Amino acid sequence: MKNWTIGKRIIVGFASVILITAILGIFAYTRVATIRQQSDIIENQSIPTIQACTTIRGNLKTYLQLVYTHVGSSDKQDMENIESKMKALSADITQAMDSDLPKLLITPEGKALLDKTAESRANFRKVATAVLEVSRNATENAKAYQMARTELDPATDAYIDAQNTLIKYAKAQQEKASKAIESAINGSIIGILVGLATSVAIGVAIAWGIITSTNKVLTHVATSLGAGSTQIVGATEQLSSTSQKLAEGASEQAASIEETSSSMEEMTSIVQQNTNSVQDSKTLTTDTRNTTLQSVESVRELKQSVDQAHLSSKQLTEAVQAIKTSSDSIAKIIKTIDEIAFQTN
Repeated sequence: MKNWTIGKRIIVGFASVILITAILGIFAYTRVATIRQQSDIIENQSIPTIQACTTIRGNLKTYLQLVYTHVGSSDKQDMENIESKMKALSADITQAMDSDLPKLLITPEGKALLDKTAESRANFRKVATAVLEVSRNATENAKAYQMARTELDPATDAYIDAQNTLIKYAKAQQEKASKAIESAINGSIIGILVGLATSVAIGVAIAWGIITSTNKVLTHVATSLGAGSTQIVGATEQLSSTSQKLAEGASEQAASIEETSSSMEEMTSIVQQNTNSVQDSKTLTTDTRNTTLQSVESVRELKQSVDQAHLSSKQLTEAVQAIKTSSDSIAKIIKTIDEIAFQTN
């Protein structure tokens, strides 16, 4: 966990809390399902069974009273009315015994008790039918009464005992289900409290671990950032000093560039002057060449004149003067060329 990132620690913490919550939820769901199941047993089996058996028992007692009333009656119409009521009660008992109770008593024990009750009922109906047959003969009321007391009453008691056994069984199922519900509720309360306490303890432990480890990481990060900041400050100062030196060097370079630019302008001016001087030198050279050619031509003519000895003294003087003038011009041109060469260098 020491090498875990903060995000991973938070994810593990929340995952642990979610897992504990899920476990609590599953536990609570199973407890609620148990409570619901036992409640269904009470609501849909035990209570309806008790109600049905109680109704059968009540109808049976009423039926027995009607039998004795029938035995004590000597009026045929009255006997028919009594038998009509007895048929209605018998129909209700048949509905409960043949339709309602088989749907409620679904356990093997319940089915066995229902079979015994059905046997008691069959014996009761057999004896009751025999008593009614004797009672319909008004002259045998005493015999019918004797049969009712000696045969029908025991059959009725056996039938009622069978119903009471069913009621007792249904109440036992109800009590068992109630205890299961109570146990589930108590277990749910204890389990939820323990789960909540465990969840809180684990949550606090995880939170403490995450906070402690995170503080250590943040402290280390803060220390590293502080050291880095110090280094950055030092580097910034060095950078500032270097920048200042670079600025001063840039200023000096700018001044040097400005001087160089000025020198370049002067050099450009000098080159332009040199170019002009070279052009002038070219012109003077051309003039010198022309003058030299003229001088050569004059000398050649003078030579011809001397050779021919036909020149007069005046002509000779003019020719010498022309040669001197040309020589002076050539000397000036040579001096100008020397000055231009000096300036160019």
